[in-house]
Amino acid sequence: MDSNDAHRRVLASLRDGLYVTDRNRVITFWNAAAHQITGYPSDKAIGRWCGDGFLDHVDDDDVALCGSRCPLLASMSDGQTRTVAVSLKHRDGHRVRVQVTASPLHDHTGHVIGAVETFHPAPRAGGQD
Repeated sequence: MDSNDAHRRVLASLRDGLYVTDRNRVITFWNAAAHQITGYPSDKAIGRWCGDGFLDHVDDDDVALCGSRCPLLASMSDGQTRTVAVSLKHRDGHRVRVQVTASPLHDHTGHVIGAVETFHPAPRAGGQD
């Protein structure tokens, strides 16, 4: 098994949802936990622009994050990793509260070439589920 295949297997087996985007925020990788948490299988996520509304990330005030407040976009812009609590839209239509960590991806020269977002279910604000 080559190292790329081994890396893909590791990412696919994580319990946290994980997806990778290119610089334009087009999803290029979607793991099994992302499917389990969101209801979207990889064939319905890969190739989509993450800001097209299918996950519809919102903050605690139901304000959309996919525009200028997108943590993934911010991480690609400033090179910083950030963690935020958001709600996303499950494929079945209900909201799922998750904690998201967005990090930039760099090529071998240090240029940002995309981003990775990991997420896992999080309790509601105030500790209520």
